[in-house]
Amino acid sequence: MTAENVAAFPPAKPTIVEIMDDGMKTGQSLVAVYEKIAKFYPEKSLTEIKAAVSSELDRMEMEAAKLPAVPGYRVVERIVNQTLDAVEARQRTLH
Repeated sequence: MTAENVAAFPPAKPTIVEIMDDGMKTGQSLVAVYEKIAKFYPEKSLTEIKAAVSSELDRMEMEAAKLPAVPGYRVVERIVNQTLDAVEARQRTLH
């Protein structure tokens, strides 16, 4: 693909859902997410943006509810066990 072809196709405008997902993944504040949405969708009213954001947050909550809940101490226990296994494996290779 030549440089002229690349220039002819500007990057696609992200959807509101993509902006929301990116904002959540990168830890942006809700205000920053609203500002980014307003930048890409200046024709949308604040009411329309709020409705889209609210709908996406509801969808995210429903997705999260489908995931099995794991107590925090189990996550820490798994990390500790993996670390100890790695230390033991390293010690075996040294001796």
